[in-house]
Amino acid sequence: PFLYNFGQKIAPSPLDWFEWVHITGYWFLDKGMKSNDQDGEKRKNGLMQLIEKANNEGKKIVYIGFGSIVVPNPKEMTRNMVEAKEKADFYAIVTKGWSDQ
Repeated sequence: PFLYNFGQKIAPSPLDWFEWVHITGYWFLDKGMKSNDQDGEKRKNGLMQLIEKANNEGKKIVYIGFGSIVVPNPKEMTRNMVEAKEKADFYAIVTKGWSDQ
């Protein structure tokens, strides 16, 4: 199955989606979550600090994911993305995806 963690009001399910594709709504960390993974805890704490900082500053947080994209010049694309992010004045969580290009 494919699960999309955004709301139907943001992007309703297209009529041509298969029955195994679902929009689940947003996902939230459980404040009572326990973990023995120290790196995971550091990431969670860092994320919570970013969310708090963004809220205090009235800024949005945008997820930018590249999935399986292949680009001819990844350094230029990254530079352009950072420049656009700085001009738009928001925080970004960026994942590079599985491709090294």
